[in-house]
Amino acid sequence: CPVSSEPEDQLCILKCQHILSLNNLKLLKRKICPKCREKIEENDIRYLPQNSIYKNLYTKFSESGHIIPPIKLENSDQIYDSDDSDNSEADLIL
Repeated sequence: CPVSSEPEDQLCILKCQHILSLNNLKLLKRKICPKCREKIEENDIRYLPQNSIYKNLYTKFSESGHIIPPIKLENSDQIYDSDDSDNSEADLIL
């Protein structure tokens, strides 16, 4: 959330196009945007779905190298996931 600088799972986009978390929106004493001070009407709020947030974060983390994409194994329809604890080294060699 740009207001609290904390990760949030429910974000709102205001009519003025500023974004804040649903929690911070509920905490506002007066319904005005904390960035531009425009009045916030209930019908001017769009709620951003969680899957959009996570999809966007995944792309950003992947592009920055913080997430390594899965490796497709040769001659196989299997995908090796480095976080998958079921894959042993022997299984990967065979």
